[in-house]
Amino acid sequence: MKYRLFLATTLTLLFCLTSAAFQSAIVPKDTKGGTKKGQGESLLIVKDVRDVAKLPPPPPQISRIVISTNVAGAEVIINSKLRFKTESDGFVRKPVDLSKADKAVITVRHPDFNEITQNITLKRGDITPVKLDLVSKYGDILLGGIPENAKIFLDNQELASYERDKDQQVSIKRILVGNRKLKINHPDYIEWTGELEVKPGIPTPFNVPVERALAQLTLNTLSGAKVYLNGEERGEVPPEEKLLVSDVIPGTYEVTVVKNGYIDYKSTETFAVGAKEISVKLIPIPNSSDFDEYFRSGLSGWVAPKEWRVEKNGIVVNGSSTFGYPKDRNYRDFDALFSFRLSNGKGIAWAVRIQGREKEKYYLFYLTGPKNKNPLELRTYISEDGKVDINKPFSTVPANVLPITEKDRYTLEIEARGNKIFHFITPQDGKDRGRRIPIGAFIDERNLYTYGNLGFRTLDGEENFIEDLHIRPIESSEKK
Repeated sequence: MKYRLFLATTLTLLFCLTSAAFQSAIVPKDTKGGTKKGQGESLLIVKDVRDVAKLPPPPPQISRIVISTNVAGAEVIINSKLRFKTESDGFVRKPVDLSKADKAVITVRHPDFNEITQNITLKRGDITPVKLDLVSKYGDILLGGIPENAKIFLDNQELASYERDKDQQVSIKRILVGNRKLKINHPDYIEWTGELEVKPGIPTPFNVPVERALAQLTLNTLSGAKVYLNGEERGEVPPEEKLLVSDVIPGTYEVTVVKNGYIDYKSTETFAVGAKEISVKLIPIPNSSDFDEYFRSGLSGWVAPKEWRVEKNGIVVNGSSTFGYPKDRNYRDFDALFSFRLSNGKGIAWAVRIQGREKEKYYLFYLTGPKNKNPLELRTYISEDGKVDINKPFSTVPANVLPITEKDRYTLEIEARGNKIFHFITPQDGKDRGRRIPIGAFIDERNLYTYGNLGFRTLDGEENFIEDLHIRPIESSEKK
C-alpha cells in the first residue's frame, strides 16, 4: 500500500515538471514587453538587435530564436502554431524558446507585403537570430513635367486627386508594383501614353516628356519681310516667299509683317492646334509729294533739335547730333537739292532714307570742310541702330575736285535710284560758279533701305547755314 502511494506521488510530480517545461517553450502573446511573475513566462526582452548579443544562452535542451523583419505589425507564425506580431521596430519583442527542436518553419505575412516562409536550422542550447525581410506589394511614383490641371490615368483609371511636392513633382502613393500604364491628358498638350515600372517600397521617379500642343503658321508674303507674333520676331521670309513657324502656342496673337519700303501689316489671328496659313499682300509705302522749303515759316514743318535757329533766308544747323527732318515725309526714288554754306568750315552731314520708329536706320553722308582734320572728303556711313562712329566710315572718296571754303555758297544735289545714291556739287560763288561736279556714287549691295526721309545733323561741332531744301519723287520700279 505504501509503495502504491509513493508511485502515485512520484508520477504526479513528474507530470507537473513536464507541464512546466512545456509552458516555458512557448512565449505568451504579450506585446508590451513585460512579464507576470508566477505564470512561468520568460523575463527576457529584446528591444533592438544589440540585445541579441547580451542574451544568456538557453538550457541545453532549448533552442532560442530571436525574430525580426523590416515591417511593423507583421504576423509571425512558427511551425503553423505559434503566432506573434512584430512591433514598430520590426522585432518580435520576446525571444521564442523551443524545447528539443532542431528545425523550425517560420512564416511572416502582412497584407501589404508578399508572404515569406523559411526553414530554419536551430541549435540546442544556443540563440538563432532570424531576420526575414518582406517585399512590398506597393510602391510610390514621383512624376515630373506634369502640367497644372492635367488629368492622370493609371491603368486606364483616372486619379481623383493627386499632390505636388515642394519641387512640383506629382506624388502618387500605394501603387501595385510592376509595369503600369500611364496616360497624361491636358487640353494644351499632346496626350502622352507610356509605361513605367513601379518598384517595391521605394519611390520611382519618372519625368514625363509631355509636349505642348502647338499650332503651325505658314505665312506667304514677299521675301525679306520679318514676321512678328505679339511683338516677338519669329523669322524672315525666305526667297521662296513662304515662312513656316512651327511652334506657335495656341491662342490669339497680333501678327505683324514688316518689310523695308512697305507699310507694316497687322492683324489679330487666333491659332488652334494644327496648321494655319495666312497670305499677306504688302503695300509699298507711297512717295510723298513734292517738297519745297525756304524756311519762311521757320521750322513749324520740321522735327528739329532745339539748338537749330531760323535766320533771314535760312536756318542755322548746329548743336546736338540728333536729326532734323521734314515732318511726315517718305521717299523711295527721288531727286533732291539744298543750298548751304559751311559757317565754321568743318563740314556738313545729311542723311538719306531715314526710317524706323526711332529714326535709327539711314544712310549718312559727311562732306568734310577745309578746317576738318580730314579735309575735303565725302564719307559714307550706314546706321542700323542709330549709332555712327565718325572714325569708321563705310566708304570714303576724295572731294577735292574744287576748293570748298566757309564763305562761299554751294548747291548739293542727290539722286536716289534703288540701291544707288549719286551726289553732285555746284558752287554758287567764285570762279567755278555754276559748274556741276559729281563727288561720289554710293551703291549698297545689301539694298538695306529703299525708302525714308531726308534730314540733317551734326557730327563733330559743325555749324552750317542751309537756305532751302527741294525734293522731287521719282516713280520707282520696285515690286508692288
